[in-house]
Amino acid sequence: MRKSDLAAFSPAAKCRYKNRSISLPTRLNLSAQKIEEGLDELRSWQDAPLSCPSKAEELLRGLLGLGELYTCIADFLNLPSTRRALGQSRHEMWLDGLLQSSINYLDACSRIQDATSLLKGSVRELQSILRRSKLRVLDIRNNVDAFVSFRKGMKKEIARSQAILKQQEDDMFEAFTPSLLDDNLCAITNVLREANSIMNSVFRALLLFLSPSVSRPKPSRWPSVSRLVLKRVIIRDDDHQESTGPNKLESVDMELSKLLESTSNKHIESKKIESAKSKLQALSDCIEGLESGLERLFRRLIHTRVCLLNLFSG
Repeated sequence: MRKSDLAAFSPAAKCRYKNRSISLPTRLNLSAQKIEEGLDELRSWQDAPLSCPSKAEELLRGLLGLGELYTCIADFLNLPSTRRALGQSRHEMWLDGLLQSSINYLDACSRIQDATSLLKGSVRELQSILRRSKLRVLDIRNNVDAFVSFRKGMKKEIARSQAILKQQEDDMFEAFTPSLLDDNLCAITNVLREANSIMNSVFRALLLFLSPSVSRPKPSRWPSVSRLVLKRVIIRDDDHQESTGPNKLESVDMELSKLLESTSNKHIESKKIESAKSKLQALSDCIEGLESGLERLFRRLIHTRVCLLNLFSG
């Protein structure tokens, strides 16, 4: 690969992605073209509002897309031509920044994996209770309370992870401006910076999905809670308002609230039980999909870090 090929990724005139298209020339190798295509598919995450939880299907597509993107980046870093072009570059602060960023996002991915796994365990415990043939009102109330308490406890750790991601976004490669690096280093910096920015947005959206507001509403307050969830509104950049329904976690919250409401007269409605079980199963399936996407991305991030280490180990 010629030096000019790598320079096609350079952010010199595209600081902070004001110009979203890298416009790679056709002479670039297949790996570079795949990176460009992967970035194009994921750039919408950089503009997505974080005021409302995304749908699970959107999050899974984002995770899988990131996994493919980082596979392409690792392939690009492993090319002999890339290694030759960057092998003679020596900029220890730049390398330290790249490696620290890779560790930060591996940690973030691991924290989200842990939160997702804990949530799945809590959901399965509640499913197990609701499958009992002899189910008491007290069982329902105690275990729904336990689920809600668990979710409230999760919110503290999720809020911490969100704050860390926000700080990482603010600090991302701030020390490395094009004037300090040669064209080759700028090329790699631009690719990794934008990929990390997209990953930051996906992770923050996933944390928001995992941590919607939860409470154990009293029966008399249920209608207002239902309206609040169902009338959630996303404000987009063009001031267009789009009403959305509840995501799978919010649907479970709503069904559990209905179930609690039905136990106020000390009676268990089988329809409410079946509806809650159905929503919990849908959530469990959703969580498994997200876990798979996170695991795949985690492996790709490790591989990319190894490629960076190998690139400058000589």
